[in-house]
Amino acid sequence: YIHLNPARAKFIRVGQDKLWQYPWSSYPAYVRRTRTRSEWLVTERVLGSLRLAPQAWKGYEACLESRVLELGIRAGRKELEADWRPLRRGWYLGSEQFRDRLLDRAQAALKGKRRPALSGADRRSHDQAQAGKMLQAGLKLLKLRPGDLAASPKGRLEKQVLAWWLYGNTTVQRRWLAERLEMGYETRISQAVSYVESSRSPEVLRLKKTLLRYGK
Repeated sequence: YIHLNPARAKFIRVGQDKLWQYPWSSYPAYVRRTRTRSEWLVTERVLGSLRLAPQAWKGYEACLESRVLELGIRAGRKELEADWRPLRRGWYLGSEQFRDRLLDRAQAALKGKRRPALSGADRRSHDQAQAGKMLQAGLKLLKLRPGDLAASPKGRLEKQVLAWWLYGNTTVQRRWLAERLEMGYETRISQAVSYVESSRSPEVLRLKKTLLRYGK
């Protein structure tokens, strides 16, 4: 869907230009039209969704170029629009079981985030006060002192786990967390939450288990 957007938006001339000629896309890297491929670009999942081997970039190119040509035909465009409608307008794409898992995770993420009947500055102040108390408790559980946050690297593992814990159990903004945890830019909070959530590292699991003792 994303790789075909240049054709849908008419940034290339269907029937004249090749899709890989559009430079502001990762697609050229998929079909090896660039000299180097960024380390963060993982192509296996996309190719695998079409039952293509990791190195079958020619097959992927043939598939997408044929879809581009379909966009030039009114009937083909109508069919593709029908295929893409769930992606643009739906809140999930998958089976009912997948939907149920998403709902379960959403409910777990929202647990403990119910706000009191406050508004504006009062609400933010209340949220930050609650988060501050949890931060102090978390530091104590991890046997850290407040000064350790400023003296340690921004990506310290304990900081990342604290970010994950506070983000999942409070309503404060990422900027507040980044400042209090001395982690620099607020994007580090999102990265930390994603890493800790999916990590199976024994040390990460140990730290998470330690923080989950809070309130018990």
